[in-house]
Amino acid sequence: MFPADAVHHDSLHRPAPVAQRSAIPAPGTLKSSIMHHKRLPGFAIITREIFKAQEAGTFVKDILSLPKMNITMADTWKIHDKTFTKYMPDRKIQAGVRKLAARLNKEYEGKKPLFVAVLNGSFIFASDLLKRITIDCEIAFVKVSSYRGVNSTGKIHELIGLEIPVEGRHVILVEDIVDTGLTIIKVIEKIKSMNAAEVKVAACLMKPDAYKKDYPIDYVCFRIPNDFVVGYGLDYDGLGRNSADIYRIEE
Repeated sequence: MFPADAVHHDSLHRPAPVAQRSAIPAPGTLKSSIMHHKRLPGFAIITREIFKAQEAGTFVKDILSLPKMNITMADTWKIHDKTFTKYMPDRKIQAGVRKLAARLNKEYEGKKPLFVAVLNGSFIFASDLLKRITIDCEIAFVKVSSYRGVNSTGKIHELIGLEIPVEGRHVILVEDIVDTGLTIIKVIEKIKSMNAAEVKVAACLMKPDAYKKDYPIDYVCFRIPNDFVVGYGLDYDGLGRNSADIYRIEE
């Protein structure tokens, strides 16, 4: 029923205990709850095997034996009027995230830090990073609202969404990318004005050649050239965030 390279575990082929068998869904019970996902890559294959497993009464055993589905993006990506090429694959990004998380777990043990993810761009990085943080911590999400037409100046109108008190706290701002640093410095200043004990930055990417400030960016997964990049939460005019890989613009 399954491809030859599917991984089967001997322990899964033993008869299930009565309690476990009674918990197996009856045929057809999943259909209505998962049909709205039918456009996902590989969905037809997975759904067919789910229904077969239900009918055979081996739902738990066989679903755990399904082969891993790998979803990959193309090497080039056309977004609006620009073409981007794959620059940093997911496996490399995840290795950097794991390394950074290990460092934060060590340095903030017992400090109960407050992670503040700066939306929108950091949402994927923040999710991957925080899943690997094993120490006690809190998480908040903020948006930076800037005056129209002056984004390049980093002039902030307000910081939206920070409802957790930061006084006396160790705050770590989670950013997708630090380039000029104009905006992130304004965010740091605002949080410091709330009497935080310290404010540090954890960024997935940093462009050292573009950074114009003296404030240290303590935690960085990758330092990159001053190129325009998309993917892994980064966008080009609203598009391009939905990729596990990072792409660089073609000149």
